Amino acid sequence: ARQRLLVLWSGRDPRDNRPRPPSTPVRELLDRMTASFRFEGGRSLVTSHPLQPFSPRAFGGPAGPLVSYDRTMAAAAEVATSARREPPPLFARGALPPRPVPSGATELRLDELSRWLNSPTRELLEKRLGVRLAQDLATVETEDTQKVQGLDRYAIGDAVMAAVLADQPVEAIAAAALRSAMVPVGTAGVQAVAEAVAQATEIGLATKKLRGGAPTEALAIDIELGPPEDRVRVVGRLEGMITGGRVTPRFSALKAEKQLQAWVQHLAMSAQAPDRAGRTVVVGRHQEGGAEVLCLGALGETPEAREAEARRLLLELVTIQRAAERAPLPFSAEAAEAWTEAAAASESERRGKAEKAFDGDYKGKKDPYVWRVWGAEPLFVEPEVLGVSLAEDLRFEALAARIWAPLVAHRSWAEVSP
Repeated sequence: ARQRLLVLWSGRDPRDNRPRPPSTPVRELLDRMTASFRFEGGRSLVTSHPLQPFSPRAFGGPAGPLVSYDRTMAAAAEVATSARREPPPLFARGALPPRPVPSGATELRLDELSRWLNSPTRELLEKRLGVRLAQDLATVETEDTQKVQGLDRYAIGDAVMAAVLADQPVEAIAAAALRSAMVPVGTAGVQAVAEAVAQATEIGLATKKLRGGAPTEALAIDIELGPPEDRVRVVGRLEGMITGGRVTPRFSALKAEKQLQAWVQHLAMSAQAPDRAGRTVVVGRHQEGGAEVLCLGALGETPEAREAEARRLLLELVTIQRAAERAPLPFSAEAAEAWTEAAAASESERRGKAEKAFDGDYKGKKDPYVWRVWGAEPLFVEPEVLGVSLAEDLRFEALAARIWAPLVAHRSWAEVSP
């Protein structure tokens, strides 16, 4: 054990097999070893193993450093070297049949509706087909041990905001975070916690200011939509209700996904309590620090107008969700936002911006479920390539107009100082 040193690293991307360089210390070690020693027969210091255990490299040719005796993998390697056949599309038999209609109204929770709209392909595979994919290793970057990771940072911020809104001190939360395993040891941890606490405190204070000292309460959502033979009952619970609307904090950036979630809640609030519903205000993290405010305006001048418009728009989203239960819909909120904001650009430029957003979105191509269905196909691919035929109002451009355009029409932004 003391005569050999083996240094291992992931040399290939697990999704597309592209080479991955070693870390800086390993690379420096290789450079020093290569410069200091000669190896017999020009032998390389690095042995590159195949990415998969069924690689033909592990079973062909004379015995060498890469030898496998696994019969199952040998059979797989033989198949891998045989003539290739293109697999059929995942939905080769077309769209799925509609869900059976129950005797009463179908219940749909608000958070479910938001998930279906934000991740239609993932929800389709998980909820309708029962497919569970392993976590996409290609999207998991090496964690920086000198930073507080996303979910841990969110937990700290959420606790601080709750304390600020309840007029409780935040020092105990910061001290508990520093003692926990979620925070790196030393100066890096102290600084990371201080930054999270400061930003969460600012969001909490801004929320209190926007609420104007008014007490808040919860609103129970229970709305029936659609014709009697196909009723949908939308249910949920909304916190942060005040006179004239709703003000709620979020310790996250208010990107497209969060905006769409807030829009669904805004419609539900306006349909359930039109006499109380004015606007929805969400206070979130500004990308450059501090707080930013998303405002969703009233849907009408009178309670009757607000309720009618909210029910119409909510039913439209439920109709799209029903379609998403049957076939993969080409949509992500990030792509829709990019498409809408580039309305003045040329068609090709708009498509380019939407494609770029879709490819870089964790609800788009970076989602392994979307990759499983779309593969390398672009957002604007003809649905028949995926094995389904979609109506014109379910293509990306139409979905962006149906889902995102009404949101933008009622959206405004503000920055607030507590």
